[in-house]
Amino acid sequence: MGLLMALRRQGRPDTLVGGGRHRLFPIRPYHVYIGLGSNLGCRAKNLKLAVEALNEPTIGHVQSISGLYQSKAQYVIEQPDFLNAVCQIQTTLSPFGLLDRLKEIERRLGRVKAAQRFGPRAVDLDILYYHEDEDPSRIITVARQGERNGSDEGSLFVPHTRLHEREFVLRPLAELAPWLSHPLRENLTVQQMLGACEKSRSETSSPLVRVLPLRWQEGDNMLLLPLDNKHRETPSLVMGILNATPDSFSDGGKDGGCVNSAVERALGMRDQGATIIDIGGESTRPGASEVEEKEELGRVLPIIEGIRAQDKNVLLSIDTRRAMIAQAAVEAGADVINDVSGGAFDSEMLPAVAALNVPYVIMHTRGTPQTMTEAAHTAYSRDPVGDVVRELRRAVRRAERKGVRRWSMIVDPGIGFAKDLETNIALLRGLDRLNEEIAGLPLLVGASRKRFIGTLCGETQADKRDVGTSVVNAVAILRGAALLRVHNVAMARQTVRLADTLR
Repeated sequence: MGLLMALRRQGRPDTLVGGGRHRLFPIRPYHVYIGLGSNLGCRAKNLKLAVEALNEPTIGHVQSISGLYQSKAQYVIEQPDFLNAVCQIQTTLSPFGLLDRLKEIERRLGRVKAAQRFGPRAVDLDILYYHEDEDPSRIITVARQGERNGSDEGSLFVPHTRLHEREFVLRPLAELAPWLSHPLRENLTVQQMLGACEKSRSETSSPLVRVLPLRWQEGDNMLLLPLDNKHRETPSLVMGILNATPDSFSDGGKDGGCVNSAVERALGMRDQGATIIDIGGESTRPGASEVEEKEELGRVLPIIEGIRAQDKNVLLSIDTRRAMIAQAAVEAGADVINDVSGGAFDSEMLPAVAALNVPYVIMHTRGTPQTMTEAAHTAYSRDPVGDVVRELRRAVRRAERKGVRRWSMIVDPGIGFAKDLETNIALLRGLDRLNEEIAGLPLLVGASRKRFIGTLCGETQADKRDVGTSVVNAVAILRGAALLRVHNVAMARQTVRLADTLR
């Protein structure tokens, strides 16, 4: 058919360019959104390697990556489930130059030409959008038909031709750029196209499910934990609290420093239905004193080792603000890092999380346990939900700049941390909005036995606030929480079963 490229920047006159593949395409920085998919081999590892290749200096700089989403194949149904994501990069390559590099990466990672279109593949990389660096509204459109009859080999259409009908592309893309418009589809935004896809999906079709990757070192046996409150088919999960501290507000000193007792309590929570056990060696309640690093390590490490001696499979989380503690805990067998400071306490924490490549809970707070109740930290605008959303987004961007991937992140609004009674209530009422505006990141809520529940219920004793906690947890699930951090696992599991049925 010959070569024809139509290049148009939205808001400018159309320009028709013929001849060489790169002729007249200005060399300048562009932002590009690339769809990634895999359904052969270790799918998550394939996508991770593809992202690393996209970050090579000859291609560009990776700026952001969406979460991982598992889906059934859309066009040729009889094949393994896909794992999908979207990556945003900055590059000076032309669309055709980038296309050549993407095909090279696919070959390098084991993709072979299949006889069947839309068939299984180790990795698939598609250019979705191109826009100018200085103006994201200037969407570049490219149309080039492949040169071989009956084949799309060599074809390039930007925005992607089938973008509007692919929920497995639109949902991860909406995490990164919901405002991008499609100049060839009446300027519909990504968010609008996603809404249309979700409405058109039949009741019997399988939903797209966000998954949390764990235990990368196990290769094909790594875990993909469904953590997605958007669909009823995905159950909410429970994280059990195990404090190895003498001064935590609810269960401090419960094990009396006895490692065996703490291990038994952890295994008991596992048996009651906790998906994750969260182990902490430093109290971060309001007014708590800072613990020496050596003492914190001595409290948590023997417990992690003791649990691992009896159970290799249960998921463990380390509740710490310190990079050194996090690294030692992960080396001893912890799977998740839960940081109440969101990376603000220890400057080495975010680089450590990136290097360890484990899930990371980013919690919202202000100040430290010693200062969080000061007026300067508990003062919010008339829109406290908006304040928390903006501050969480900044924490997420800070983590991304240090190499932490969005597919490893969980966010926590920090109920009870640098928040008074009214702010806690406003956050709980606004969880659905917060869940929407943090753009796809799984939401953890940890309100268990907090002081505001005691204030509202008239209960001064923390361990007698479980009924009030259950009410708050049910509201949290109905408004978007995917994970609950609790002291009473058995009661939380009952709450989850009921709330999941009603959402």
